[in-house]
Amino acid sequence: MRKALVLGGTQFLGLHLVERLMDAGYDVTLCNRGQTNPGAFPQLRTIPGNRDGNMSGLDGTCWDVVFDLSADGPEHVANVAGRINRDTRYVFVSTINVYADTSGHGPVTEDDSVFTTPSERVDPESAESYGQLKALAESEVRSSFRDHHIVRPGVISGPGDPSDRLAYWVTRFADSGSHIVPEPADAPVQFIDVRDLADWLVELGTVAGNVTCNAVGQRTTLSALLTAVERVSGSSVERVALTVAEMRKHQVAAWTDIPLWLPPSDTSKRSFFNMAAIEAEAQGLQARSAEETIQDILSWADTEQLRSAPRYGLSAAREAELISAIRSE
Repeated sequence: MRKALVLGGTQFLGLHLVERLMDAGYDVTLCNRGQTNPGAFPQLRTIPGNRDGNMSGLDGTCWDVVFDLSADGPEHVANVAGRINRDTRYVFVSTINVYADTSGHGPVTEDDSVFTTPSERVDPESAESYGQLKALAESEVRSSFRDHHIVRPGVISGPGDPSDRLAYWVTRFADSGSHIVPEPADAPVQFIDVRDLADWLVELGTVAGNVTCNAVGQRTTLSALLTAVERVSGSSVERVALTVAEMRKHQVAAWTDIPLWLPPSDTSKRSFFNMAAIEAEAQGLQARSAEETIQDILSWADTEQLRSAPRYGLSAAREAELISAIRSE
């Protein structure tokens, strides 16, 4: 039986990945702090470990494949590499935020430049620090493990998503009535279903060599996505346009109040939702339809009461206030 170590493994992607590894017949061990969802897999062995501190529980261990879901910087990788067998296959889940320039109009590929900021020059308070540290972690993986894969997801969505970014739109537009839509509504959107990513990671873990790839789904637009929600749910929605000027006036923030949407004025993120997945698709990544993800999010949201109490984006009361204000202007 092949032995797999999952660093993390108890939140969203980790939950799906561990379940699929067990389905595939792996002997799975987790290594984490035991703070997030500690009872998720009581049948599995868990090695206590803190990426910022004591990882000695891994000393001298041997694995066929390691899935690293929790390293935020190079020291996190180094703290593992010095303890386990170096000939293991190491699958590191990074992020598309490693790309140093997403201001272009064309799709971003794995050949585009990533951050090379030295650790001592990374400002932890800056917006770029997350991507800079992940890029450094990628470099540490390459130097520490001969057999490795670097996976760069974009937005990961689906049932169980703690961020509710896609669930916000799905639950809101499944409810007939008047709802806010930012202008322009044809802004691009790109996400991957967590189950597709987890399935593919298990398969990638069987591939020898080195692969670096963007793990993203098909590109669509917010308007097309919302149309799909209406079609799947059978709702009838009046779309109330919210312009950028009105957003400024009413202190509505892109991305946080309006999930998955970036204004055209944010030219630094022009290609954030235009990532090419050519290499990942060549390695077998397949994305299910948006309609299937929408339907499954709706089923999950009903069990979590997310329709009445979303955890992300505008509250229903705030949205109603905005609609009233827009119509009275």
